[in-house]
Amino acid sequence: MKDIVFAVNVLYSGAARMLPDVESLSDPEGLETALTDIASTAAEFADRVTDGISYYCRLNAELAGPRAGFLYSRSTTDTSYRQIDTTDLSLYESGDSHIRWYELAADSDGPLWVEPYDSPIGNDLIISYEIPWRSADGTFIGVVGFDMSFSSLLRTLENVVPYESGFAGLVSADGTQLYITADGAVSVTAVVDSVREQLAEPAPETVGYVVIGNEPIYHTWETLSNGMRLLITVPGSSVDARCSRLILLILSAGLILLAVFLFVIVIFTGRITGPLRRLNEAARHLADGDASLQLTAHGQDEVAELTRSLSRMSERINIALKEANTRANRDGLTGVKNKAFYLEYVEQLQQRLKEQSFGYAVVMMDINYLKRVNDTYGHDAGDELILAASRLICVTFAHSPVFRIGGDEFCAILENNDYEARDELMRQLRMGTGASSGVPGGMLSIASGISVHPAESTREYDEIFREADWSMYENKRRMKAGRM
Repeated sequence: MKDIVFAVNVLYSGAARMLPDVESLSDPEGLETALTDIASTAAEFADRVTDGISYYCRLNAELAGPRAGFLYSRSTTDTSYRQIDTTDLSLYESGDSHIRWYELAADSDGPLWVEPYDSPIGNDLIISYEIPWRSADGTFIGVVGFDMSFSSLLRTLENVVPYESGFAGLVSADGTQLYITADGAVSVTAVVDSVREQLAEPAPETVGYVVIGNEPIYHTWETLSNGMRLLITVPGSSVDARCSRLILLILSAGLILLAVFLFVIVIFTGRITGPLRRLNEAARHLADGDASLQLTAHGQDEVAELTRSLSRMSERINIALKEANTRANRDGLTGVKNKAFYLEYVEQLQQRLKEQSFGYAVVMMDINYLKRVNDTYGHDAGDELILAASRLICVTFAHSPVFRIGGDEFCAILENNDYEARDELMRQLRMGTGASSGVPGGMLSIASGISVHPAESTREYDEIFREADWSMYENKRRMKAGRM
């Protein structure tokens, strides 16, 4: 669901900026331009929303008319969105489930998840994440949002099978509605009936149980980001069977370890107690992931040979770990740092900011026309275009970390000297745009945007990133329109 939240936050930033007040709704030409720009931005993000089926922007029906806004939708089998007619809000009475999403937004002051409701354009249940915005005097201006099929969320529950015979279900925030995919999950329904009032709490402090027939049914739940409860139930017989197997396994392992220990004590007492103690300590270090230990072996007996073998193993593991860490943090095509390393770097950056504030800038870059090159000349040519863009970006930001965070997206985080020289570096990057990429049929074209976090700023990194991303897509639209 994080991709939906991110996409709607970006749409909200643009919509609130372009249509800030009631006056902006009264200019037909300006209103049409603003809606076109907002829809264009939404289209850029739509494919990133994994289970999205529609996105929309609806304006205050009383100020702009019952159909004002736009709606794009796709079926579960389509890969592309198409614009369809918006819902005529005047056709429904207040409180109708088909317009609940609009009425909730009009009464809300912030982001909200809308619990499952009947789709106005289909027969499926959908859930929505939306953000309304208001003018400075508090007047409701409009709402932007993304919809996803509720059935796709339910399908994920099919893989949630606690123990061998447990069940999972989704319960509405008020505890009145139960959604479940497993047939015959009587235990889930019975548990909901027994703890309906307790479900108002975000999560229980301990695992509870209810007795159905003669068997206890253990249960717990967790509150999801949309306010619904993920309820897990497990029959007592399954828990008992698992515990019995675990106890048997522990006892068997204990007997085996005891036999080995007694054998070692009887055979090797005294002569190898010290070396074995050092070997045991080294083995614990290896088990904990520390392959940097140093072992020294004396003599030619079995313990000395085992010590040398463990030392060689430690060296090989250490080399393999270093190589694996390098590969795990690098993009396979370009060699720059990948998204996994980017997320780790951002976490470290935020931790450093808590200790001491400093200035930095986030630069977002997107390769233009990559899809056209892939479709026309093939993916090998597309890879060459990505490599050409990566080389230009790395040369420009030679003293800053560069990350490939998407198929055609790169990010650089500037600090110290690069942060101070950010304007010159952006000029150099844009001068490089237009150079030959070495790919048949085109020049190198990179859209870019930058957002700055001065040392005295208290803004969070996510806000800086969204601002840079929005700036990059603004630059991308201007480049495509031929104004740059």
